[in-house]
Amino acid sequence: MANSKSERDAAVEEVAAHGWVVARETKRGYLIMRCACGAHQETLHKTPSNPNHFRSKVSRMKFMYTVEASAVLSPGRRLTDEEITDLIEAVIDDLDTATADPSVSTVRDGDDVRVTVSVTVDSSEPFAALARASEAMLAAFHAAGVVVESTIATGDLRSEVRLLQSA
Repeated sequence: MANSKSERDAAVEEVAAHGWVVARETKRGYLIMRCACGAHQETLHKTPSNPNHFRSKVSRMKFMYTVEASAVLSPGRRLTDEEITDLIEAVIDDLDTATADPSVSTVRDGDDVRVTVSVTVDSSEPFAALARASEAMLAAFHAAGVVVESTIATGDLRSEVRLLQSA
């Protein structure tokens, strides 16, 4: 029993880092966990028959992350306003099928254009969210006809992952 108690404590600590808290303990010793937004609930059992119960329960919890990536496109010529608008629309249209709340903004810098893309994805952890969002962003640029490998200045790609909510 001491082993399951420490395993449960470790699970509670792990999900606490993502905004989950113990809402209450039931009469039978189950922990009712609530997410930061208060709309989601999970139950952690007192004495699981599966020794990996808490680890698998924690790994199934999904979180919503906002992933933002910014890069400078250097196509070798000045893009027209219409080309930039077409690019934004094509990227958003493609991201709409793979992510939530896609947003694309651009800023001119001479012939270059800084493009910032923001999407929301669900994942069990931040690196997985970054990977999923990056894959969707790359696919969206390819679908828009942008050869990312030759137009993005490699030293100027930046990303940020922020926890939006637990799901």
